[in-house]
Amino acid sequence: MRSKDYPLGEEQPARLRIAFDGTAARIDFDGEEAAVLGMPELRRGWSRQLEDGSTLEVKTIRRSLFPELAILRDGEHIASSPSHPATILRSSSNTMFLIAGIDVLFALQSVPFDWFGAAGAAFFVIGALLLRNGRRLGAAVIALPLVLHLDVILLAAFTGSLMGRWYLTVISDVIIILYAIRGYMAANELRGYSRSRRTSAA
Repeated sequence: MRSKDYPLGEEQPARLRIAFDGTAARIDFDGEEAAVLGMPELRRGWSRQLEDGSTLEVKTIRRSLFPELAILRDGEHIASSPSHPATILRSSSNTMFLIAGIDVLFALQSVPFDWFGAAGAAFFVIGALLLRNGRRLGAAVIALPLVLHLDVILLAAFTGSLMGRWYLTVISDVIIILYAIRGYMAANELRGYSRSRRTSAA
């Protein structure tokens, strides 16, 4: 398993080292092995109280099909956590940008030009940009062409007129759906963080 070091705060040394392969994790804290956990233990989580009274927790969470490693301090993702909402929004939107670019390439190769596919890609880009900025509305923008794609494919299937790269459209739509859900959940978490901070400040 490849390991990675995680600082617990800004301008702090990396006291936590985690090796995670998607099924198990080894946790080292302050240079000493603290735990070796399988998936059942990771779902329950490993925790340790720090010197300042805060609680450090390592566990897996699920925003889509696959588990993600979460590093929490008093219930909030630390900045270096691989599943921090801001990190998830960046990676999810980048993936959706890539899928949209591939859709545009397919549209350009189609004869005649596939305006429907190109328009769908534009919606994906707009939705991904909104999600990247923490706007949950982005998920709704992305959902619109996905619903239209599904309607068109189902209609073509019933009429026996399926043709071209329809299966690639289905695959790309499934990937977009997974990353849009992941992005929506991360944006929702960020919204919750902002709300709790405003409440604390008041």
